[in-house]
Amino acid sequence: MQLQSAELDLVGLLSSLAALSCQCCLPDGIQPLASLASLVRLQHLSLGVVDAPYGSSKLPDSLSALSKLQSLHLSSTRNLASSSPAELRLPGAWCQTATQVTRVHLHGVDLPLRQELNSTTDDNSSSSSSSTGIFPAMLQMDISFLSGPLSAPLECCRAIQFLKVEGTWLGNAGWAVLSLLPQLRELTLYGTDTDDDGDLDEFGQPLPLPRSLSSLACLTCLRVYHSDLYPAVTELPNLREMSLSLFDILPGSPSGWSLPGGPWLQNLEALRIEHSDLGSIAAVLQQATRLSSLELEDIPWLRLRRYELPLLLRLPLKRLRLDKRPEASKFRLPEPLWDEESFLVAEELRVALALRGSDVVFDICTEEE
Repeated sequence: MQLQSAELDLVGLLSSLAALSCQCCLPDGIQPLASLASLVRLQHLSLGVVDAPYGSSKLPDSLSALSKLQSLHLSSTRNLASSSPAELRLPGAWCQTATQVTRVHLHGVDLPLRQELNSTTDDNSSSSSSSTGIFPAMLQMDISFLSGPLSAPLECCRAIQFLKVEGTWLGNAGWAVLSLLPQLRELTLYGTDTDDDGDLDEFGQPLPLPRSLSSLACLTCLRVYHSDLYPAVTELPNLREMSLSLFDILPGSPSGWSLPGGPWLQNLEALRIEHSDLGSIAAVLQQATRLSSLELEDIPWLRLRRYELPLLLRLPLKRLRLDKRPEASKFRLPEPLWDEESFLVAEELRVALALRGSDVVFDICTEEE
C-alpha cells in the first residue's frame, strides 16, 4: 500500500490494526509517521519510507508506544536508484519498549546512537550503560545498506541468534561488535568491506581485534559473499557449516593463496567455496576431519597435491563437488586449468569414491572449459 503523508493520519485512526504493510512518500519530512503511534495493538509492521529529505533523522520518539510489535521491517529508499536515501535512525526508547519483537529487518535504517541509549538508561534506572538492552527478545536481524559502519549498539541485542549484514562497512570495529553477541548461531555477510585506513597497520596487515572471536561459542554457521573476511575468523571455535563466495581474507592477496588453518576448521562438517582465487585447501584436509560435505566451484587456481589424496579419502564424505572452471571470463587464469598432479589426484579420487557406492554422492569435473 502506497501512502502520502496526509493519509497517515487516517491510518492512525485504525487503532485495532494488528498488522500494517505500507510505503510512505515523505519528501517534506518524517514527522507524519508519529500518527502511527496510536496503533498500540500492532504486532507486525512493514514500513518503507521513500524520498525522505537528505541528511540524518531520528524516527519520532512517539513510536515507542508500539510496544506489542513482534516483527519489524523498516526501509529508507528513493525512487531514483542513483540517489542516496535518507539516513534514518531508530529512537532509543522504541528499541527498549519493543520487548516482544523477535524479527527485525532494517534497510538504510540504523540503530539508535549509543549516547541516546545511555541517556535513556540514566533517566529511567540506576543501571550502568553497559547493561542497556534493546530488542531483548529479538532472535533474528537483517541489517543492510547503512550509511556508516556497523553500529556499536548492536552489541546490546544480546538475544540475537541469526544475523545478516549486507552492503555495510564492517571492519575491525564491526567485528568487535559481533564478538559481543553471545547467543549468535548464524552469521551471513553480503557485500561488507573493511576500512583500509582504519583497519590496517603501516604494513597493510589487519590490526588485532580488541576481543577474540573465540567468545562466539554458539556460532555454528558462517556465510560470506562478496566480502572481506577478517583473519580473526580463524578463531571461531564451533563452526559446523561454512559457505565462502567472492571473498578475500587478506587485502591484496595474490592468486593461489592458501586458506588458513585454525579452530574454525576443527569442527566443520560442511564447506562450500566458490568464485575464489584460493589455491590450497591443505589446512582444511588436515584439520577438518569431520567434513562430510565439500563443494568447490569456480576456483581455477586450486591445486591438489599428491599428499592430499589420503587426507581426502579419510574424510567421512557423503557429498563432494569439484569443478574448477570459472563461470565467467576472467582477466588471468592458470594454463592449463588442471596441472598434471591435480588432474591425477582428482582422477584417483573419482575411482576411490566410486568404490564406496551409494554412500557418497560426488561430481568431479576435470574439463578445461
